[in-house]
Parts: sequence; structure tokens; C-alpha cells
Amino acid sequence: MIACSGSTGCASGLTDVQADAQHLAQIPNRTQTTIHLSGCDKFCAHRGTTDLTLVAIAPDTYEVRRGRDVVGVKPRGAALDWTQTQLIQRPAPDNLRQWAVTGMAGGKV
Repeated sequence: MIACSGSTGCASGLTDVQADAQHLAQIPNRTQTTIHLSGCDKFCAHRGTTDLTLVAIAPDTYEVRRGRDVVGVKPRGAALDWTQTQLIQRPAPDNLRQWAVTGMAGGKV
């Protein structure tokens, strides 16, 4: 897992990335998913691609990416919950598409 300092250590950080990374680090990563949490769109901590990237785009709001593809925008808690499920078991592509349409589009919770 890669995480920047977030709002607690950087003026550009829009959310507490370090707290979120600590939360996710407690989850068994059964899928060996690489994760990057970024407090803003500068990507200072890591400029490469990871399996999952959460980018803070507003206070307590993450844009969620799988590889380079944006799969949606979600409030902080919901983005962390979804990421947690990805560490345990990745959904089939059809399920991911459905999630992107129903769960992420339009900021639905």
C-alpha cells in the first residue's frame, strides 16, 4: 500500500489519507491487490499505476480507479468499504460494471 501524508501533513491534501491507509492495512489482502491512496491529484507519493487508486477530489470524497480506469466517485466511507471488499475478493467484470453503474454513478450511497 502506498499513501501520501494527506490532509494531516500537506496543504494540498483533501482528506486524512493516513487514517484511511491505516484502516485498510488492517484488512487481510487476500487478492494481493496493490493500493495507492492520494490526498490530491498531484500523486506525489506514487506516479505509477496500481490495481486500485483512491484519489481525494474533494474533502472526504474519493475518485476510485482500477488501474488507469476511473470506476466512480464515492464518499470517503463508502469508497473505503468498497476497497475493503476488493482486498478480500474481487468481483467478476460484470459485477464491477454493475457496481459502477448503480453504486458509484451519481454519488449514490
